Amino acid sequence: MMLGRIGKWLRRLAEKLRRWTGQDPGAEPTPETGNPQGTEGDAVDYGALVWSCGGFDGSRAVLDVPRIRDLSVHNGGCRYRWEVGLESWGAAKTDYSKALACGFVQLADGSWRGGKFDWVSTSRETRDFKNIHEGYRGWTLEGVPKRTCFALVMVAPDGRKRSNVVAADWRRE
Repeated sequence: MMLGRIGKWLRRLAEKLRRWTGQDPGAEPTPETGNPQGTEGDAVDYGALVWSCGGFDGSRAVLDVPRIRDLSVHNGGCRYRWEVGLESWGAAKTDYSKALACGFVQLADGSWRGGKFDWVSTSRETRDFKNIHEGYRGWTLEGVPKRTCFALVMVAPDGRKRSNVVAADWRRE
């Protein structure tokens, strides 16, 4: 477990150094591959997510039991699969009161901006971006001209627990 943390810190430091030194400025940002199945790790360093939208700050949430995987993203929304659902948080299959879907768009400078945009239950494996397109309490896609990557994480409403983070390239429609 300690080796995993050290690896995350080293990746974060390498990214900061790359930005500070201006190396590879024309490269398109892509999500870290992490563990594609989402069984343990995060596809994007959770500490790199900037909680700027949606009126909710989940930055202190700790990785817990729920796991999501197989994320695909398009302009209308995203699709994913549950590997382990929200039952460990006391949620019934259709209970929308136990988790918030939190999405982050990777900007050209490599930063991840976003936040809460929808309530979620284990019974659904899609989220539409209607709230984002209409500007949900500051969560808007305006000003993100080149959408390259999207990261998704489920966070408990009290901001204490979270699922793993999955990420995918944004499909063009």
